[in-house]
Amino acid sequence: MLEGHKGHVSAVVFSRDGKKLFTSDMEDTLRNVPNPEGLNDSIRVWDTATGKVLARIEAPLTHWLGLSQDGKLLASADRFGSLHLWDAATGKRLAQWKGHDAAAMCVIFDHTGRRLASSDQNGNVRLWNFTDLKEPAPRQP
Repeated sequence: MLEGHKGHVSAVVFSRDGKKLFTSDMEDTLRNVPNPEGLNDSIRVWDTATGKVLARIEAPLTHWLGLSQDGKLLASADRFGSLHLWDAATGKRLAQWKGHDAAAMCVIFDHTGRRLASSDQNGNVRLWNFTDLKEPAPRQP
């Protein structure tokens, strides 16, 4: 058992080689715990062999995680309808953009790692093509 989250774990995804596990939680938000230093909601990167946390990324209200096929990019979807792109090795946020008008519930990469599909709680699905991480363009129908 991997221990470290204190509350609701909202998403879990393995790296392709199975050596890492990425998890997200909404600990403080769902428990309504005031924290003067900010929310403790996070994405955690685990070593599956040792069960140790390799990294902890502050990421409030994350509903879903998606990992690119090559394992280099991690995408997250949050309650505010935003999508976030992270360097999976360092935890550095590479990009953030508003993707939906409602809570973003799911995000997944295609096999190339250069397109995303995301969905929201209102039943909308968006496809994203991106070559520039600053502002990906929605795919036209």
